[in-house]
Amino acid sequence: MKLGKILFLAGLLILVWPVAHTGMVIYRGLDDHTGHAHIGVVFGTGAVSPRLEARISKALALYQAGKLNRFFLTGVRRENRFMYDFLRKHQVPADKIIFDHAGYNTYASVKNLKKYLQENQAEHSASTILAVSQYFHILRIQMTFRLADLKLDYHAHADLFQWYDVYMLLREFAAFYVYWFQYGWKEKVMSV
Repeated sequence: MKLGKILFLAGLLILVWPVAHTGMVIYRGLDDHTGHAHIGVVFGTGAVSPRLEARISKALALYQAGKLNRFFLTGVRRENRFMYDFLRKHQVPADKIIFDHAGYNTYASVKNLKKYLQENQAEHSASTILAVSQYFHILRIQMTFRLADLKLDYHAHADLFQWYDVYMLLREFAAFYVYWFQYGWKEKVMSV
């Protein structure tokens, strides 16, 4: 009888945990927190896509509303070129755009931002940071900033919703814990 209860509770936990986590991903991702940021980090998508255009469009809208001063574009070269051309087409000065050509994933992008801020400390000593991505990506971005010991002040989600988001929510559930084990556990626990 006791084993049956334990198995029942374990099965319930296995079912409830992903649902609760996904609910938190949606809640955190749709609950934008914006204020004036010195740097807006626009996360790439892995390819030029409608999601990438939605992200850079959101960042541009925030820039035009006076919510951010500069752009830190992450991703691979084609993504950066697309975002750069998009911003220049909308009269954003070139000196307001910073490239991260080595931002091949969220963790690399955050680490590269931290390195950029450290190397340009005189210019960015009191920088506030705003992250722009899809809503389903925000929670993992927040965790990644914490793992990198970098403060994320604000975040905003791109205004694009697709059926593909269902897959991305499932992917983000797995990615969150992969990141935590791969980057958080390894760097925080193994360094002790």
